[in-house]
This record gives sequence, structure tokens and C-alpha cells, in this order.
Amino acid sequence: MAISISADRKYSALLSNNGSNSKASKQPSIYDVFPRSPGQGGAPKASNPPSTNQPQPEIATNGFMASLKAKLSETTDDPESYLRSQSMLSALKAGKLTVTDATQGKEIMAWDKDSKAKPTKADNISKSDWTTFLNDHLKRDNHGAFQKTADGSYVDKHPDEKAYFGRVAGKYYYVTWPSDKTST
Repeated sequence: MAISISADRKYSALLSNNGSNSKASKQPSIYDVFPRSPGQGGAPKASNPPSTNQPQPEIATNGFMASLKAKLSETTDDPESYLRSQSMLSALKAGKLTVTDATQGKEIMAWDKDSKAKPTKADNISKSDWTTFLNDHLKRDNHGAFQKTADGSYVDKHPDEKAYFGRVAGKYYYVTWPSDKTST
């Protein structure tokens, strides 16, 4: 009932704006009374959603490696994050940091673009969604949570591997590096 009262008021307002209440006047459309919702052919949307077909950053480029190093070099007030980043930077300089993009099916040994390290080509791996990939690669504790080391890194199921899952250059990646035996 409240909807019809509201609709009647809108209809009356439209007629009074028209200045005439005769049958010869143009009758308002249902869309004048009840505007179309976005996506239903009504008013244009205020913004377009981002395209899902945009090319993703290629992990086998100097640009990506620069973004990775910048991410690892960021300083934070969080001691765990700092320790993990320093451990990852050491692995990067030693040429032992592996970056995986499971959704694209790519994996590469990262290199420091500022050193004499030579770029390598990404290897193809099985494509996977992140949930399945993480469940297959990370160890869990007795409570079902992913195991972490003292520096906040995840414990990879491969022996003596640490792991990080997070964003680099706006996209999620899985990064692994050798673990020092005393940190778990």
C-alpha cells in the first residue's frame, strides 16, 4: 500500500509539473514513476567496472622484479614483516627466491635486477586456484591454521622452505625461499 501511495504522489507531481491533467496530455511512463535500476537498460552507470581481460604483469620481466624488490625493501613498524622481508631480500640476492603465479601457471627463480644476475624464463606449472594451491603447499598446525615461523613466514610443505603469500604489483603471488633451520 505504501508503494502505491508513493507512486500516486510521484504520478501527481509529474502531472502537475506538466500543467495539465487532461487525457490528451502525455501519460508518464512506468519508468518515470519507478526508475530503472542500473544494468537494466536504465540510466547509465556512474562508473564502469574494471575489465577482467586486462593483461596481468609478467613475472619474467625486470619491471616485475623491480616491484618485488621495492615491496621487500619497504620498511614497516611490524617486526615480523621486517624480519621476513630481510630474509626474502637475502634469498633474492643469493638467487634462491622463487615466485609462483598459480592462476597463470607460471613459476620463476627471481633475480635482483640491480645485480649481475641474469633474467630467466618462467617455467610452466599446473594452473590452480589459490585456495587449492595454498592447501597443497602450506603446512598446518594442530588447530588447522597455516604454520608460521618466528619471522611470520609460512612453512611450505617442501622440506626447509619458507613461504609468503601476498600482493606484488597489485596481484597475488606465492614466494618461497630456503629456511634457516633455527627459525621454525
